[in-house]
Amino acid sequence: MRTISLSALALTVMTGVAWAEPVKLIFASPAPAPTPLHAAVLEGWAKKVTEDSNGTLEVELVTGGTLAAHGQVLDRVNMGVVQIRWDIQGYYPGKFPKTEVVALPFGFETAEAGTMALNKLLEDGVIADEYRDVKVLNLFTFPNGYMLSTKPIATVDDIKGLKAAGINPSRQKMISALGGVPVSLSIVDWYQGLSRGVIDAALESYSPFRLAEVTSHFVEVPMGGNAAMMFMNREVFEGLPPEAQQAIEANSGPEFDGQMGAFWDGAAASGRGMVEKAGGTIVKPADTAAWETALQPVIDAWVAGTEGGQAILTSFRAAAQSSQ
Repeated sequence: MRTISLSALALTVMTGVAWAEPVKLIFASPAPAPTPLHAAVLEGWAKKVTEDSNGTLEVELVTGGTLAAHGQVLDRVNMGVVQIRWDIQGYYPGKFPKTEVVALPFGFETAEAGTMALNKLLEDGVIADEYRDVKVLNLFTFPNGYMLSTKPIATVDDIKGLKAAGINPSRQKMISALGGVPVSLSIVDWYQGLSRGVIDAALESYSPFRLAEVTSHFVEVPMGGNAAMMFMNREVFEGLPPEAQQAIEANSGPEFDGQMGAFWDGAAASGRGMVEKAGGTIVKPADTAAWETALQPVIDAWVAGTEGGQAILTSFRAAAQSSQ
């Protein structure tokens, strides 16, 4: 069994050495081992690619952040330390401005629809220039963020003055647009921050970090998702034997995109169920006009500051709508 490196790959290609044993690709996930994503999606993907490669490939899933932390992943993959990885584009400020369309409010309803729409933009070449340095296996989006609060919220006016955390600049801008006070706080500190009153609210989906345990009021106005990507070193991919390439390609298309999106929708539904079981108050406004008016400047600013912004937004929303 050989674990591929860029130097070994180049030597193999130049000398024409036959692939006598399967190539081992390390698929590193930054999430802790017990994370449901591994058992539900990623372990199956690694196994299926291995099986479909006709003995030319073995994909090993390695969990946890030991091989590369968030924000270091692109460099680690490009250096050949690991061959396959997933990460969140938001950890690379300024590198994926077009992809940030998924972070805008009112763009999609479900993570599956947003995921399919994002991959359609890649397939159509709309955002392809942002991924020219890597081999994309999947783009996906986490579910919409909602306002999760320790204090009652029924209307836009109830946001005013609330100290709220958001994971990325887009969400922090939305908090400001709604009249709240954005607080810069690491997401791993949100639980304690909410329980101790350091912050009053967070703009996030239901599922992460058990926030439903320390919040009791929830407003279901779709305020955009977080884009993520699963990718591999392009040179490594191009140096693999044809059967190995075909196995990766066959398991990285629309079916897998839908599977990723559906998993996150399931996680969000589970989180919502926990809220209901705990007796949390969920508000889903029938009329979102006031919210849309308040948040429109955030959308306008992104459109104005992004090359081809309006066309990207229109294409994304149309693709998401057709995927619902």
